[in-house]
Amino acid sequence: MGRIAQERSYGKGFDERYLRELRKEVREDFWGDLKVETRRALKRLLESSLEVEVQDLIGSRHWEHNSYRRGYRNGYYSRGLLSGFVYLEDLRVPRVREGGNKFKVLKRYQ
Repeated sequence: MGRIAQERSYGKGFDERYLRELRKEVREDFWGDLKVETRRALKRLLESSLEVEVQDLIGSRHWEHNSYRRGYRNGYYSRGLLSGFVYLEDLRVPRVREGGNKFKVLKRYQ
């Protein structure tokens, strides 16, 4: 329960000012939560897309051994990304041992 709702929960009636403040508080809470969830979902989407691209590039999944493998993973590096919605920090970008990574999802730093 927000600060305004706690102050008004005992005995006082609902007036226009109180309802405006309560509406503002609810709106701020909603948009704040939505921004956090959007950031999480976007980060998860980008990281999983990068993993799929690496799988396609080297020819096998994580920890999979086969005869038609074309390369090997080499860990991850962390980078930030400014999207149209939010700034994503600590985005895990997979590395490939042979050659550079040319991802379709993520462009190189300019």
